[in-house]
Amino acid sequence: MRYVKFTLEQLVRVQGALGQWKESWEPIQDISVATSNKLYSTVTNDAVYRKYAPTGITMFKGFEKNGTYRIVNDEVAYEVQSFNVDSRITQLLLKEVVMSE
Repeated sequence: MRYVKFTLEQLVRVQGALGQWKESWEPIQDISVATSNKLYSTVTNDAVYRKYAPTGITMFKGFEKNGTYRIVNDEVAYEVQSFNVDSRITQLLLKEVVMSE
């Protein structure tokens, strides 16, 4: 694993000029994240299900408990499903998303 530079963005609700509410991604800061794919297995009856889930680690500690985040760079974008800031390094459970142009 190696650290890659990502832009951390938070989903915020902003009120438009006509008073309507809309959601937009607001950049917070650039952070370094090391990502990898973990293999998770579950057994149901006699069937074994395997799933790869991207995970990451970072030194950034400023995540808010009720916030919705994503990390983006030129190559890939991940939605942050959950995070754990209780240890020295923050652990991230990620979900890869497709960015629309």
